[in-house]
Amino acid sequence: MQDDSEHLKQYYTDEAWAALARRQAEMTPEQRKAAAEEGTRAWAALFGDIEASLGEDPAGPKAQALVARWKALVESFTGDDRGISAGLKKAWADQSNWPATLQRHTARFANPNVWAFIESAVAAKRSQG
Repeated sequence: MQDDSEHLKQYYTDEAWAALARRQAEMTPEQRKAAAEEGTRAWAALFGDIEASLGEDPAGPKAQALVARWKALVESFTGDDRGISAGLKKAWADQSNWPATLQRHTARFANPNVWAFIESAVAAKRSQG
């Protein structure tokens, strides 16, 4: 079985992967564990809130508040690093090709309706200027 991090590495440039490694190296193991647990809880809550809001107008205030939460969580992981962000997008776009262990670990975040809603809400925000 391939290590999940080794599989994910393919989606990042060498520079972005090194930046991700530096971000992790700046934390103690306890801090990494706490950040992972908090991140998982925050993402699970957000996905639940989005699932409960699928009928909302993507341009409406509720959807836009969900987009803001989404972006904040992404930025907390990426440190607003464009390379890390690009790798993260590539990885999630290819989720169907992830190893089974990684797919099981992230299954609660695989609802295509949630992803479609967020994409619509982000597009609505862009069109609003």
